[in-house]
Amino acid sequence: IGAISSTQYAIEYGQRKFSQWNPSMIPIKLIMTFGIFLMILQTFSTFFKDLAKSRGVSIT
Repeated sequence: IGAISSTQYAIEYGQRKFSQWNPSMIPIKLIMTFGIFLMILQTFSTFFKDLAKSRGVSIT
């Protein structure tokens, strides 16, 4: 997956943003990868809740 390989690359090579203050890209890419992971989990949760609702099962 692109986010994971991009984060691995940033960690292995100490990737930095080419700008005036030269920040490390590692924290940014870690946070973005974690956020994508959480959004995917939320998608699965919503899917299974909707599936249960369509079958008439109450989730409490």
